Amino acid sequence: LLEFGFRAASLDESCGRCQLALMPALTPLSMVLKHHHAQHAAELDPLSAVALLNSVTALTALGRADEASASMARAQAIEPDSLWVLVHKVFVDAGSGSLAAAAAQGDALRAGERLKTLPGWVGSVLDLIRGVASEDGAAVGRSVQRLRQPILERRASLLEMQYITAVAVTVLARSNHADAALDILEDVTAA
Repeated sequence: LLEFGFRAASLDESCGRCQLALMPALTPLSMVLKHHHAQHAAELDPLSAVALLNSVTALTALGRADEASASMARAQAIEPDSLWVLVHKVFVDAGSGSLAAAAAQGDALRAGERLKTLPGWVGSVLDLIRGVASEDGAAVGRSVQRLRQPILERRASLLEMQYITAVAVTVLARSNHADAALDILEDVTAA
């Protein structure tokens, strides 16, 4: 797969579809590296919820739900009231297929004013999870557009694109919205 991705990319670097062929090969590799780096960071600082959350994100994207849940539980034990930990709980549940539970948790987070301290894309990902959980195609479409817009306008940060790729694309791909997932991957690749 990696060799195919490099061949496709060598055809023309301005070809978005060619570059997109690289994503399936490199994304898992980058998530594996992210997970191993996060594991090492957690070994160096066992009380770091951030290292565990990086691992959770990578494991969720890789489809390793049991390991992601175990790391999530450790992060919750370290920082049980941390907003970022609570948001990651929604992400891991959604990425693992527990969409109804994730949507309910996301709605509970939205009920207060707490999300105002987080980047705007977090709310868009939570909206996407709610739309997918309720099987509301129009809501999913609106959420995908809100996630894509900053990428298309070259305003999205690297962190934002990493989370959209790891969380939103994972949720979309695992819930029969492959075209939307590919559209986002193409945008990220071209950015």
